[in-house]
Amino acid sequence: MVMASGFASAIASTLALFLIAREMGAEILGSLGLMLSFLGLFSFVGDMGNALAFSRLVEEGHDFDDCYSGFFLAKVKLTIAQAVVSGVMIGVYLLFLAPQGHTPVHPMSMFLVMGYLLIFNIAQIWVMGLGLEGREIGSELYEVLEAIGKVVLIAGILWIGLVRGDQEAVFYLSLIYVFAATLGIMILRNASRHLRRARPSEEIIVAYADITGKLVPFVALGCLVLNLDKVVLWYFTDPNSAFETLGIYFAAQRVTIFIGTSAIVIQGLLAVSMSRHLKKGEKESVSETLRLMERYITLAALPVTAFYVMFSSDLLQAFLGDRFSDAGPVVSLLAVAGLFTALASPHVLYLVRDRKYGALTVSSGIALGTLVTILFLLVPAELILPDMDIHGMNGAAIAMLLSSVLGFAAYRIYTLRQLDCRPHPRILTHILSVGIMVVSMKFLIRYFEITLGWNWILFFALLGVFLYGIPLYLVGEFLRRDFKMFKDLTRED
Repeated sequence: MVMASGFASAIASTLALFLIAREMGAEILGSLGLMLSFLGLFSFVGDMGNALAFSRLVEEGHDFDDCYSGFFLAKVKLTIAQAVVSGVMIGVYLLFLAPQGHTPVHPMSMFLVMGYLLIFNIAQIWVMGLGLEGREIGSELYEVLEAIGKVVLIAGILWIGLVRGDQEAVFYLSLIYVFAATLGIMILRNASRHLRRARPSEEIIVAYADITGKLVPFVALGCLVLNLDKVVLWYFTDPNSAFETLGIYFAAQRVTIFIGTSAIVIQGLLAVSMSRHLKKGEKESVSETLRLMERYITLAALPVTAFYVMFSSDLLQAFLGDRFSDAGPVVSLLAVAGLFTALASPHVLYLVRDRKYGALTVSSGIALGTLVTILFLLVPAELILPDMDIHGMNGAAIAMLLSSVLGFAAYRIYTLRQLDCRPHPRILTHILSVGIMVVSMKFLIRYFEITLGWNWILFFALLGVFLYGIPLYLVGEFLRRDFKMFKDLTRED
């Protein structure tokens, strides 16, 4: 159920992206992407590591209601701080960064997007509360309902024909985001009405401050890594085409959402097992859980990544339109970047749960430093090798790939040294099966001279499941004992 809800949210978000891209165009999508990324640069102010601290304190055995009360109080205060910071950033954009003349971004749209991010931040109170209480399905409500709400409302305004100009289109989209988030938080709050809060104890307040003080650098650096590439790409692109270029890049990045979704779901399900072993001091069991997380993530994410790389341009042209088909290399690069980010996630989980805050900060600092360096070297076309196609969107995608690879390497080396956590040997069978899948589909496309439209892409997606799954089954990867082991790992105490 948890996996189904995660993928339902990803499918609905992708469908919303398709509707915006095909019916409104890249410039409108780029305007939305800029507002979300620019205001998201400092969105960590709304949390400051308190969500991770909440999880940590509950695992340590502190009273749940006391921890929840402390988290609630902190999130309300920090949401106000986030509103102030976001308001200042909107002022900075309007005074110093906004291009001269007409742009699709109106100040009112930016304030609506700010409202959306604030609602999202407040919603995490109940998302975390339900998740830590063991009601994972309830905690997934917000994202699923918000994504479905966006699809329905976007389809509605397109059907009615309300959009008549670019600023009006961006305004309606921003308003839809706010409405969808409001719908999600209303139902989520209703599902969380049993949660009780009171004045938190001094002990809990001090415990939160102690943990968050060490987590803030990691949270802040991670937030910058997620958003900086899009802001830098927009800033260094010709103002006449900046929003359109960013829209194409933003679409290419959002298309690869399924890679990250699989990792998040698997990490969330196996976090229970890791916490149990850490609490008992079972170092070897923690190492084995990490290896299994890597195994399951490659099992789910590797074929999806290969599919994106193989069909990148065709996929964009078939589902988003001709204007987006040139971003095929960007999808390929970002898909591989997403795979390394997914592989890093279990090691990040271990470092957080085992309080290795210094390693978290250093590793995320390496990722951000790499990203900033490559972005400022490659995105501006005039700095180095101006005749090569490694600038603009491609440069930003290369920066994201190198950042994710080095970040993964830093996290992975640390866990290897701490736990002697070597890669699971079954990962080799996943790589072999993906190779069989890719070679088989390439052969069929060339032999039958297939012109790839959306129908053929969907066909090959289904065929790929069999071409990937059959070799795995033959080498013993999909057996009953694996299901039993996964079930045991995800059980609660």
